[in-house]
Amino acid sequence: MFSIMEDMDPFQVTRGITPPWKVFAPKFNSKKKCLDIQIHSPQRSIVACPEYNNEKLEVYDTQEKNWRHLNFFQYKTYLTANMPHIKCGNCGIHPGNISWTRSSGGCTLRFEAMIITPAKSMSAKTISEFVNPQDVHSLRVLHHYITGSMDIDDHSDITNIGMDKTSGKRDHNHIHLFVDTDCPQIFFAIAGKDASTVEHLGQDLVDHDGNPEAMGKTNL
Repeated sequence: MFSIMEDMDPFQVTRGITPPWKVFAPKFNSKKKCLDIQIHSPQRSIVACPEYNNEKLEVYDTQEKNWRHLNFFQYKTYLTANMPHIKCGNCGIHPGNISWTRSSGGCTLRFEAMIITPAKSMSAKTISEFVNPQDVHSLRVLHHYITGSMDIDDHSDITNIGMDKTSGKRDHNHIHLFVDTDCPQIFFAIAGKDASTVEHLGQDLVDHDGNPEAMGKTNL
């Protein structure tokens, strides 16, 4: 059953744009085959500091920026807006929190979710080809969340390790994969094929509260 959207722009509803932000001027570039949805805040907004979320501050200044968004049908789509900057007494002048993106991101959260969701079962190359081989945004999104996840990894419970080696074409680009066989789950991967890969594994265990000396069984 369809509901009637009164006083609501369908671009705003389907793009996840929430008040006080509002669609101002969608523009379609027929040559580049892309849609640019320009949005703005109709009033001098109060924005949250990303470091101190409880502190709401008036916008200090703005800078125009665009974000990669989910495609509109087959057309690449961007959101363009004046990114609000705030002057926080605790951490200085920097971008404030807005609802559709990370303060330092170049994509909307919905675009990032589209990239991250299949990443558990698809390679980065496959995801990039699905989005657009010339579009670097997907690789940047994966890099951000993978490195962030690695920073908070906890290896304190790992005692049994499985190790495997794979390579690209013609036996080049060797990669060692290390698996917690009790899960099982890959917890460390590194390029290379000599003994230094195991040394790097030991350091990674130490960096994430693991104990190399407590390792029991290693399966090669």
